[in-house]
Amino acid sequence: MKSLKIVITSLFIFAAATSSCKEKQSSGKDSETKTVKPLVMKAHPSTKTAEKPTVKKAEISVASGKPSSLKICSFNIKWLGHFKDRENSDLASVVSPCDIVVVQELVAAPTCPAGYEESHCPAKAWKQPAQNGAKVKSDIIKGDAETDKFVKAMAMKNFRFFIASKDTGKKANSSSPQSEWPIVFYKANKVRILPEGSIYIDTEVTLNKVYSYVPHTFSFKSVDGKTDFVLISVHLTPNKSTGEQQVCKVIYKPKKLPENPVLTSGKDKRQPSKNDQSEKRKSEINAILSWIEKKIADGKEKDYIILGDMNLEKTECRALAQSLKNGWKTLNSDCESTVTSKGNKPFDHIFVNQNYSTEAMEFSFFNLRELMPPEPTIDVSPTPVMNPMTKTAKQPRGAIAMGTSTMSPKSVKEPVKKPPTFYCLYSDHNPIYFEWRYTRDDD
Repeated sequence: MKSLKIVITSLFIFAAATSSCKEKQSSGKDSETKTVKPLVMKAHPSTKTAEKPTVKKAEISVASGKPSSLKICSFNIKWLGHFKDRENSDLASVVSPCDIVVVQELVAAPTCPAGYEESHCPAKAWKQPAQNGAKVKSDIIKGDAETDKFVKAMAMKNFRFFIASKDTGKKANSSSPQSEWPIVFYKANKVRILPEGSIYIDTEVTLNKVYSYVPHTFSFKSVDGKTDFVLISVHLTPNKSTGEQQVCKVIYKPKKLPENPVLTSGKDKRQPSKNDQSEKRKSEINAILSWIEKKIADGKEKDYIILGDMNLEKTECRALAQSLKNGWKTLNSDCESTVTSKGNKPFDHIFVNQNYSTEAMEFSFFNLRELMPPEPTIDVSPTPVMNPMTKTAKQPRGAIAMGTSTMSPKSVKEPVKKPPTFYCLYSDHNPIYFEWRYTRDDD
């Protein structure tokens, strides 16, 4: 019996030792061959590029009780659809942090994308009647090629767009600076457009007696349902043009008209003075505010934001900041210059009513001069070249070779090809923006 116990004990010790040995061997093998594999993201089959994980910041912010926010921008883009030279990708990148971008001075409408509601498609107005009984293919809706390039660049930054069904200004469907199309770009993962609330604030949109360009509303609701508001895109009566557009390569050459004339009747053909234009802007602002007050009295919505190019000179801006009443204020209360040229020109503004819209925060702008490359310079100095006849004598550019002699009259100059200016490539305005913060249901 004693010997049996000894045998069992020996077997137990042997088994334990064998197991320990195997574990050590396994551990040693792992330490020699085991490596940490890097995290590899699978490529999407259609793009063959790695997909980055996405973080829904808005949902995290709401869940944690912190205020959600929307960045809302306004941009006078300087006659979009009128210039051939335009750095569309650069401009789209600049405004890409925004959730909504309201654009002024779109002078030629884009192509309506597939699925776009036809009743709101501006190209519908372009359909010409049938000629000689021939049928018109109504399902083809083609817009302006240059505008389409900008729309495509914005789409690459996840923007959709909504546009007025017709243009406003001096002449309808002119595809020139005589009229413009109110348009807004927005990110569908942050907000949704409410077409029924996106309208002109006056029915007469061509040669309106009050507005140079009739303001247009864009009604939005956040995707989380916490906030809704109405943006009113404005472009008030400008001062006389400085003529910078003459150096841009234009697509169209409309007939020269008096710059921004005050609408008159009878034999009164005088050109508007600077004071006339200032007074017209005041009347435009007052008309917009009156329209809003009526809407607030008639409905539930109280959050109306007026934004855009108001063409206010510095003296006008200061006077306006003091004269606004009933809770209205401009977020550009310091009258900061918003143009890309020299000088203090606080043209662009955002008006909010403090009695209702406490969500609006701060005012800022993207400085295009700092973000974009500088304008190319032109070397206009004479360049020595070899005389093609003698192959020895040099002559300045512009000289005329005759036989073996050379004539270099001062009056003969080779025309200098001017590159497009900063205004043509980008704009004469900086995009402005503000932040709309909200924590609970508004109104």
